[in-house]
This record gives sequence, C-alpha cells and structure tokens, in this order.
Amino acid sequence: SITLIFTTVFNRLHKSAVDRPGNRKFLGFTITNYGEISIAKASIKRIKNKIRIVTSRNRGRKIEQIIKELNQIIRGWFHYFKPSNFETIMKQLDCWIRRRLRCYRLKQRKRKYSIKTFLVAHGSSESSSWSLACSNKGWWRKSLNPVIHKALNLNWFKSKSLFSLFEEFVKHKLKTAYATTLVGGVRGRFSDGSLYSINKNHLYDISDKILKNQD
Repeated sequence: SITLIFTTVFNRLHKSAVDRPGNRKFLGFTITNYGEISIAKASIKRIKNKIRIVTSRNRGRKIEQIIKELNQIIRGWFHYFKPSNFETIMKQLDCWIRRRLRCYRLKQRKRKYSIKTFLVAHGSSESSSWSLACSNKGWWRKSLNPVIHKALNLNWFKSKSLFSLFEEFVKHKLKTAYATTLVGGVRGRFSDGSLYSINKNHLYDISDKILKNQD
C-alpha cells in the first residue's frame, strides 16, 4: 500500500533520527502516531502564505481573476497531497480560503452604502446589511459575520468556479476507499471511522450530502 511504501522510504532516509512520527516530515508529508499519512504543518503554512499573497486586499483585481489564480495554486496542491487521510485539513483550508475571499470582496466595496447595496443584491435584508456596513470592526472580522456568509454562500463560490479542496477530497476518497462489494453498490469507512454505503450511480449525490454543512 502507499502507506507502507511511504513509511519504508521515510524510515530509510531518517533512520538515524529519534523522534515522534508526527514531528518528522518527508516530501511535505508526515506520519501520525497511528501510522496514517498526514500533511506536514510546514506544508500547510506554505500554501497559506501563497494564498495570502494572491488574496491580498490591496491588489485591486476582479474577484474572478483572484479565483482563477487561486485555482491554479490549490488544484496542484490538492493533487499532490490527496494521498493523505485527513479530510479535516481540507475542510479547514476551504473555509479559510472562502473567508479570505469574502474579506477581499468586502474591501473592494469600501464605502458603507456600496457594501449595503452589494449585500442586499445577494439576498441579505436591508437592516442586517446596514448593520454590517456600518460596523467599526476590521475587514477580517467583518468577513466572519453571518450576513456576508449568507450573501457569499457556497452556491456563490460554486458559481465563480472556486476549486473546493474538501469536495474534491471527498470524491477522491469515495472512489478510492477500500470497499467490499454489495448488491448494486459498495461499502467502506472514512479515516474518522464513519461508515458509508453508496451506489456508484449516486456518488455525487452522497458527496453533496456530506458537504452541505461544511461552511
């Protein structure tokens, strides 16, 4: 298996080191105390730094261009790290990326009235939109407000073609997870131990149900 191969190579290259598995890294990965492949903290830090540069609030580019640049970075990063077994990391990164983009979009509007009209146009009420627009909090704190979450929700990001790390990770694991044959479908487990049972024709329907509460 890929875990066994990774562990063997890892041990050969680091055979003189004595440390907990989680404190050692190899090619951007690390191994947990339970023998599972995870993403090293340094790798997560590097990808976040790249995303911060792209989503810098002073760039002054259209949100579509920002998302296009982001997709190029995170798509390649995902395909490299998809052998890992921790969907939680992908989910947390997804949420963080969307917050960066919400913050960027709010800063683009700048003035209170402009923010208010933007939020109303995306389904928020006038009172709640004014409340956020007139808030004295910084842009980053505003980006966590439920009003902007409702306006720029998951469907909005999908309409902008933002690549979802967690969504692609779920699809990847559903396709490649160890499965036992059932009548008309397969059965298996996620890394957190939870069971799934699917019919191959309903793969993406199941994925959507898993994803509905991620943000």
